[in-house]
Amino acid sequence: MKITKESIIGVGQDTSLVNIGWLRPNTPYTNDGIQKDIDSVEFEICVNGIEKLEQCIQTDAEYMMCFVHFDAGTEDVEGVYLSVWDDEDDTDRSIDASILDEDERKVIVEYALAELKEYR
Repeated sequence: MKITKESIIGVGQDTSLVNIGWLRPNTPYTNDGIQKDIDSVEFEICVNGIEKLEQCIQTDAEYMMCFVHFDAGTEDVEGVYLSVWDDEDDTDRSIDASILDEDERKVIVEYALAELKEYR
């Protein structure tokens, strides 16, 4: 099974979290030191039935988060980032977003862009 729009469940099964005008080095998973303003949309992805994501989850307390960064004030995607979060621990693990195929990345970016436009 692949990631679909139905796989996206927002943050805490509610809505996405949108951040406008973040300084990029202060955001998770971008440790390359590049300083630029970004707009960010973050949300949870339900991993049920998506084998490549299920394999990343090790305990019942873990879940998959996705972060889509846009160049500030634009619709230009700066990056897509995945991470496993744990309700019982302060740590998280970055997952290489290259596990996404082109169709999955498109679904994720379209969702994030719609959320960003609604927020703006």
